[in-house]
Amino acid sequence: MFLSSYSHPKKIDNSPVLFKVTRSKDKNQITYSVNQDVAGNLQIANPIDIYWIKYENGPKREPLTWIQEKYAYGLTFSKKEKDIAKFKFVSYSKRELTLKKINTSEFKILCQINGTIAELNKVYVKINGGTFWVPKVEYVELNGLRFSDKAPVSEKIIPD
Repeated sequence: MFLSSYSHPKKIDNSPVLFKVTRSKDKNQITYSVNQDVAGNLQIANPIDIYWIKYENGPKREPLTWIQEKYAYGLTFSKKEKDIAKFKFVSYSKRELTLKKINTSEFKILCQINGTIAELNKVYVKINGGTFWVPKVEYVELNGLRFSDKAPVSEKIIPD
C-alpha cells in the first residue's frame, strides 16, 4: 500500500495540504489546502482552497474551472466555524467530511474510512471510459491514517 512511504504533501507556497485527489486519467492532481487567517483560525468564507497541480510542464498551480468546481471537485459546506467545518463533495453527497483543528496550529480532514474515523490523505479516482462531460467512474479509493493509532486505512467505493 502506498501509505507506508506517504509523506504529507505541501502546497507550492509551502503551506499544509489537507489531502489530494489523483485520477487514473493523468498525473495531475486536485489539491485541497486549509485557508487560515493570521490568528490560525479558519477563513470562514472559504475554509478550503481547491486547485490543480498540473505536471505536464513542471508543477504548475491552476484554479479549477467553474464546471469542475460545481459538478466534480467542489465542496458544499453544512457548517463553518473558526475551528471546524463540515462538508461533502458536490459529486458525492453520501459521505460527510470534517475539517477540524487538531492542535493550536494544525487542521486535518476526518471522515469514516472502512468503518473507522481516519485522517484523509488521498483520494484516487479510477476512470474507465465515459465522456468528457460524464466520465465513467469505476471506483473511488479513500486512503488515510486511523485517527486513534495512525495505522493506514483504505476503502474502495463503487458508485451506484
